[in-house]
Amino acid sequence: MSLMVKTKWYKWLIVILCAALSMLWLPVINATPASAAIKYGNVTIVDLKDYCHSKGYAGVTQAGNNAYGRRCVTQGGSRQPVNMLGVCRSNYSYRAIDVLNNFYSPNPSAWQCWKTYKGELGAVNLDKYCRSIGYARATLVGKDAYDWRCVTSSGRKAGIDMTKACRWQYKDPEAIDRVNNFYNPYSWRCWS
Repeated sequence: MSLMVKTKWYKWLIVILCAALSMLWLPVINATPASAAIKYGNVTIVDLKDYCHSKGYAGVTQAGNNAYGRRCVTQGGSRQPVNMLGVCRSNYSYRAIDVLNNFYSPNPSAWQCWKTYKGELGAVNLDKYCRSIGYARATLVGKDAYDWRCVTSSGRKAGIDMTKACRWQYKDPEAIDRVNNFYNPYSWRCWS
């Protein structure tokens, strides 16, 4: 075999091997890290009905005009609040958590289910976060979890992105925020 034929044969072999290896490694390079929190999806009315039925209830109803208004209903008409954490875990995984997306909406999609890997990271220090982005401190301007603001030394207020605060505090780019109780402004927790 001449030297030129051998060289072409080796070049093609190298091209084929590189292509095969890239096909094997491409999914690994683009894969979501095992430590990332993943959004399963929004809660649906079907999820709520299935959950209530699995607990022996006849159905589900809306008793209020916010995200906490869903109730499982017995045949006799008595009502129990829906456990959204239970809804997420029964539909997805024991690692799933319920994340309140919009307290003011009675729509089931006000809730999201997320899969976490590391679990709860802890509370968020809003004073430190606000100072880290150039404000003087954090302040509570009302009574609920959505009422936190960063404040300048002159008193100007700005809303706080809790997800960014969690990611900053725990140095985890995949961290998400979760409020345990809308009516308790101190119940924000970070998860990953």
